[in-house]
Amino acid sequence: MAFGLVAVAALAAAALAAPAPGPAASAWWLPVTVATVPAGLQLSLDRAFRGKTATAQLSGAVAQAGLAPAIALAGGAPAGVAWAAWGWLILRIGASVPTVRARLRRARGRDAATAPARLGAVALPLAAAAAAVAGHLAPWAAGVAIVLGARALWTLRSDAPAVAPARIGVTESVAGLAWVVALAAGIAR
Repeated sequence: MAFGLVAVAALAAAALAAPAPGPAASAWWLPVTVATVPAGLQLSLDRAFRGKTATAQLSGAVAQAGLAPAIALAGGAPAGVAWAAWGWLILRIGASVPTVRARLRRARGRDAATAPARLGAVALPLAAAAAAVAGHLAPWAAGVAIVLGARALWTLRSDAPAVAPARIGVTESVAGLAWVVALAAGIAR
C-alpha cells in the first residue's frame, strides 16, 4: 500500500509538473490505465500468497512496462511508437520470465519446463526480424533480439550448467537493459 501511495503521488506530481501537452502527450494516462489490469492481477495473486507464480510474475512485469508508452507519450512520441514500445517489452518479458524461472529451477536441482521459455526465445527474434524487414525496427536492433534469443536457448540446453541465482539475475538485467537501449534507439519513429 505504501508503494502504491508513493506511485500515485509521483504520478500526480508528474501530471502537475508536465508542460502543456500536445495531442499525443495528452494521452499519457491511457497506458497507465490499461496497465492497472495486469497490475491488479499481480497484486491479487500476491495477496493470495501466489506471487511467485508465472502469471503473477508476467503480469507484474507487463504492468511495469506500461510506463514506457506513458513516458513516450508524455514526451511527445507518436502513439504508434509508444504502444509498439510496450509490445516489444511484452515480447521480451514473455521470453525472459519463463527463461529465468526454468534456470532457477535447474539451479535448485529441479526439473524445469523449458517449452514456454524456448517459445519466447524464438518469438522475440522472429518478430524483430519481421519488423526490421518491414522497416519498423532498425536491423541492428533486430540483431540484438536475435542475440538475446540465441543466448536464452543456449542457457536452456539440457547440458547447461546450473548457475547461481544472483548471476542469473545480473545477466538477465543486463540483457533487459540491452533490449531497452536497442528499442530506444532502433524503433522506427
